[in-house]
Amino acid sequence: MIEGRVVDVGSNGLGLLSPLSVGDNTAIQIAVQVPMPSAAGKFQVVTGTARVAFAVLRGGGYQLGVEWVQLDDAQRRIISDYLEKISQPQRR
Repeated sequence: MIEGRVVDVGSNGLGLLSPLSVGDNTAIQIAVQVPMPSAAGKFQVVTGTARVAFAVLRGGGYQLGVEWVQLDDAQRRIISDYLEKISQPQRR
């Protein structure tokens, strides 16, 4: 298990920062905490299989671009709901 940090999220994949490099085209299991749009400070865990599209050295670690290859509809909906929430203009 490698702990990393999400730096970019999209419906088809993630950008991750990792302390270790992972080879291109490697299938990895991912568990990511996604903020719940309706409950501040609460998270849902999304799990699925992703393929490493690229890994590049960045600072003291590696930036990975991964694309989902197996993510069930309920998990995909959690990500879609989050992306919809963060794309809406903030009210003041």
